[in-house]
Amino acid sequence: MSELAKSIDHTFLKAAGEKDAVRKLCREAKKYGFASVCVNPAEVPLAAKLLKNSDVRVCTVIGFPNGVGLQGRRGDGRDGERRDGT
Repeated sequence: MSELAKSIDHTFLKAAGEKDAVRKLCREAKKYGFASVCVNPAEVPLAAKLLKNSDVRVCTVIGFPNGVGLQGRRGDGRDGERRDGT
């Protein structure tokens, strides 16, 4: 595992619902030893499940790029994403 790989956030921020792309992202992150995967909030539970027991962390964005997030969330959105696995 290179030191450079440990500083990379492997990112997939297209519209939610692309489960195969998230699975591929997580496989690559584990294979190359990336620091994290960054996905839209709706994909956080899947990424957290796939990366459980690995050194790769899950991160997400709030309201990026056009307010993409989970409906029914109030405030700044961080509490829900923490519950979901970030």
